[in-house]
Amino acid sequence: MRNIFFFIFILIVLFGSYDCNSGGKQDCRRATPSDKKTSEMLQTGCLADQNNKTVCDLYLLEAVYHTHCW
Repeated sequence: MRNIFFFIFILIVLFGSYDCNSGGKQDCRRATPSDKKTSEMLQTGCLADQNNKTVCDLYLLEAVYHTHCW
């Protein structure tokens, strides 16, 4: 059940991040270098301990939302 809610949350964030005036492309204006560093730290943490669902879920969310901006 938790996975369903997390999946729905990701979809809401993903679709909510689209800018209607940009032709359907995600808005990267708010992405900062610190976002990239945060994503890299979450990725490292998830790879180091894949049993830690919280870190891996946060990494997945960050990857879906910002990876295209780098």
